[in-house]
Amino acid sequence: MARISTYPIDSSVNVNDFVIGTDSEDSNITKNYTIASIISLAPGTVYINAADVTGTFQTVFANITDFVSLNSVLASQLASGWSVGSSPNQNRVVYTNATTRVCNLTFTVNITGTNGDDIVFSLFKNGAKIAGTEQTVEIPALTAALTMQALVSMATNDYIEVKVKNITATNNVTTTHLNVVAQSL
Repeated sequence: MARISTYPIDSSVNVNDFVIGTDSEDSNITKNYTIASIISLAPGTVYINAADVTGTFQTVFANITDFVSLNSVLASQLASGWSVGSSPNQNRVVYTNATTRVCNLTFTVNITGTNGDDIVFSLFKNGAKIAGTEQTVEIPALTAALTMQALVSMATNDYIEVKVKNITATNNVTTTHLNVVAQSL
């Protein structure tokens, strides 16, 4: 191996690049690590940025009283310790890290639907509504957008998802964008 100072400098560093280090839990073997995996160990670090890039998923309402999962498929642009749910729960963000952490979760949602319908959004953790996250938005001129945040303790395999209900009628809505950002504290 040549001297480190003789290697070229990467002018476009990103979280998918690798660095070399020693694995203290595996007989001090030298291994490659992604920058994202190293960043995910530090508190206050963004762990996930998942986005629904397709924006063509329709949420169907059977009634005006029950919350249903916002139909969306998140693309995996995730750092170590996070994943997205598998079918039919591709709108879920799943915490896979072994260490329990408090996270600030931010969801940005855009939907289209019937002008004048009132849509109630809420964040749910492991199927239970997170207190204080419920928001009602009237769809003006067919499009609605909102941002929701929650401070949540996340343990291994906990998941968060957006659920909605149409309290005006049973008109469907279509997700045009869903973005999720999680940051540990």
